Parts: sequence; C-alpha cells; structure tokens
Amino acid sequence: MIKKYRFFTVSQNNGEMFDGKPVYRIYNNNTKTELGRISYYAPWKQFVFSMAPRAVFNDRCLRHVLDFMKTIRKTIR
Repeated sequence: MIKKYRFFTVSQNNGEMFDGKPVYRIYNNNTKTELGRISYYAPWKQFVFSMAPRAVFNDRCLRHVLDFMKTIRKTIR
C-alpha cells in the first residue's frame, strides 16, 4: 500500500514486516528522507508512529499520519 500526501508519502518497502504485520515508512516527497515509520506494537496490540530524529510535523501532517493509521487499522487485524 502506498499513500501520497502533499509533503510526504507512506509506503511499505519490499513487503517489510515486523511481528507478522506490515511496516510502513514515511518519506519526504522532496528529499526522499525517511521521516518516520508506522509499525505494529505488540504490547498495545495496535499500530504506532515513530518519528525519525529531527523530523518535524505540523498539525496537518499529523492528521495525515492519523488518517493513514485509521485506514490500516480497518484493513489489518
């Protein structure tokens, strides 16, 4: 699954998985720098967002991350 937003793109690289669940990487659309990842956190039994050091997000970008997380939560159990 790939989802492109105005400033970043979320994608799963080469079928990357962790604990049997997909890992999604977030990349800046201009620089292609990795800004963070969305992965499954078994103790909480849900997906979580981990930011790369020095990455910054405004409220709109964080809403996009949440939007993506809601989408995968509905499709992956």
